[in-house]
Amino acid sequence: MKKMSFSKVFLSLNILALMSLSGTAMAQQELKTTESDYHPKAMESVALAKETISRILNDKCVSIRDTSVSKEKIKYKKAVISDEGIELDMKSGNKMIYFSKLFGDEEILLRMQYYLYYETKTGEKDVDRYYDEIVGTNNICFANSKGGFGITMPNPSSYPVCNRQLADALLTIQKKLNAQSYGSRLEAFKQIAKTYYALKTKPSISEEERKFIVQANFHNQQKDYKKAIELYKKVIETDQTAYPAAYYNLALLFAQLSNFDTAIFYMQEYLILEPEAQDSRAAQDKIYEWETEINK
Repeated sequence: MKKMSFSKVFLSLNILALMSLSGTAMAQQELKTTESDYHPKAMESVALAKETISRILNDKCVSIRDTSVSKEKIKYKKAVISDEGIELDMKSGNKMIYFSKLFGDEEILLRMQYYLYYETKTGEKDVDRYYDEIVGTNNICFANSKGGFGITMPNPSSYPVCNRQLADALLTIQKKLNAQSYGSRLEAFKQIAKTYYALKTKPSISEEERKFIVQANFHNQQKDYKKAIELYKKVIETDQTAYPAAYYNLALLFAQLSNFDTAIFYMQEYLILEPEAQDSRAAQDKIYEWETEINK
């Protein structure tokens, strides 16, 4: 299946109910969880983004964890921001978080979650807290957790401003690096496409690739777009030219997640590989639509 239909993704409000027993009174409790996403906006300049990251990390209003090593927070004395990345001055030595390794195709997003335990009968609050995490970074987790908002979900403006500012700053740097990376990757892909054009017999889809395609389509139908992306990437990692529609579908999937820069990149790869395809006009028009979204 090449072209996939999508329904618009809305911010989700998930209410979970759990029953627990506490103390000798055997009180009945419930847990309410509310989740929303903040889509960051690019700042005016990379310089401003680096200044913002430096201020927030040195104020230590956001914790840092290296999830590839440990779930413990990284304790550091000072953070120094350069063109290459974030250097943390620690007691045991310095740790460098390179921007080139920090970002991937997944766009930066701030996930805001609020948890509240309260007694079912009286409505009295037991425990409540919020947990904010910036997703879209590789192995490094920037997060903030705090309690004490009260019974109702706080307005997003009540959350610490530094969380949103850090997400904005990281997105700004990610966009710059992706623009540079995508440009060089497209140039390299043109050489791959040139070899593909010259083939009298085009490569066929292997059984392994077919499995990934079927599974990707299944996850797309389930609206699990991230898993579908992961599987379509496996298709092109196995063979870059056997199934050109993978690039088209990846573009649509990233657009579904509002990651329009990456959506444009994959659609451009599709047009490089299949410039005479019947849907090449529609593919180019999609790029124009996504450019409008980026420029909003």
